[in-house]
Amino acid sequence: MPDEDLMQLAATWDLEEWGVSPRLIGFVYSYIKHRYKDGETLNDIERNLGIAHEGISHSLRALEEYGYLAISRARKPFQYRVIK
Repeated sequence: MPDEDLMQLAATWDLEEWGVSPRLIGFVYSYIKHRYKDGETLNDIERNLGIAHEGISHSLRALEEYGYLAISRARKPFQYRVIK
């Protein structure tokens, strides 16, 4: 289930650059917030959500840009952490 509050907020964001919908943003955010485990790869997240790699990647970048996630790129796989 997508995070409804974030989905409504994301509807006010300029998402054209990333080519994702507020609903997809809500799904990815909810997954990272509730089900993500350190060490999961983007491929793991893709398999668990059933959403294409590109959509997840763009959603993660949008969430980082708007201050909802922190992405640690110091090592692979990248680590994701909810800020808000």
